[in-house]
Amino acid sequence: MTTSRRAKAATASNYVESKNSDEKKYKAEVRSVIAKYKDRGTSGNKQMLKELEALDSKYNKDRVKRVDKGLEDDENVIKYGKDAMKGKSFAKYNKGGMTKKKMGYASGGLACGASNQAARPIKNTNT
Repeated sequence: MTTSRRAKAATASNYVESKNSDEKKYKAEVRSVIAKYKDRGTSGNKQMLKELEALDSKYNKDRVKRVDKGLEDDENVIKYGKDAMKGKSFAKYNKGGMTKKKMGYASGGLACGASNQAARPIKNTNT
C-alpha cells in the first residue's frame, strides 16, 4: 500500500503545482491587459473588460479541466492501486493518443508503405 500512497501524493502535488503555475500565468496576463489599456479612454476600457472576461472564461475552463483530471487520477489510484503510476496519463494534464505501430523498415518488406517488394531486401544475419 506504500506505493499507492505515493501515487496519491503525486497526484495531489501535481494538482497544486499546476494550480499555482496557472494562477501565476493568469495574474501576469491580467496585469499585461490592464497595462495595455491604461489611459485609453472609454473605448479602451470596454476592450479591456472584453479581454479580461475572455481571460476569466479561459482560466475557469482550465480550472475545471484540472479538477476533473485530479478526480480521474484519484479513481485510477483506487482502481489500480500501486500500478496506477505506470499509466501514461497519470498525474499529467494531457491525454495521449494512439501509439504508433512500429514499422519494419529494416526488414525490406512491405511494412514501409511501398507498393512493391524491395529489389534487394536486407537479409537478417542474426540467424
